[in-house]
Amino acid sequence: MLSRRSMLAVVGAPLVAQESANGLLTMLKFPGGPMKTDLGHGVVVNKNSSLDRIWYTINDGGCPIQLTDCGITSVYVQERFTGRYMLVPRGAVKAAKNIRAFDLTFALFNAWGDRTRLLGYTQVMDLAAGAQHTMESGWNTTEEEVSLLRSSVGFVSRVLTEDETVWNCDYNGVSRKLAEAKIKISAGRLAQPVKE
Repeated sequence: MLSRRSMLAVVGAPLVAQESANGLLTMLKFPGGPMKTDLGHGVVVNKNSSLDRIWYTINDGGCPIQLTDCGITSVYVQERFTGRYMLVPRGAVKAAKNIRAFDLTFALFNAWGDRTRLLGYTQVMDLAAGAQHTMESGWNTTEEEVSLLRSSVGFVSRVLTEDETVWNCDYNGVSRKLAEAKIKISAGRLAQPVKE
């Protein structure tokens, strides 16, 4: 769960570095924008809320890619006669070596700090060392989920490198890192299959 103390941490500064099975884990905290979602025509979900979303990004120093300013936000996509709510990833992935594919996981938490959903973001693409990929796409969702989404935690689940080596996340290390920010989730719940 999020505590008041963890919400007051310095934005964009590493909360604490910790050694993982793969390398050094760092967690950064970023502002994710207001919890409001504009539907157009003066209609806004959470119109009277002053709460902001919080993005946590966890990077493992031993991982072939690193995340920058990553998090999940909500949008309303207006269509001809209706519209739909979407959860949209923001941020970028930067390759430290040539890669062929990667999986990211975003754990979502509601206003009370309860984990609500895991989202998987997979790209099968060549990304050269030093190159960056800006996240796009999104997931359909409900008004209820949009109205309660408070924070997201993004981390790399696995990477396929040019030489076909698979790098895997240290879920235990990620779970311990989250506990430092008073976010309680077990390694097993972080590694659960993503359902959409």
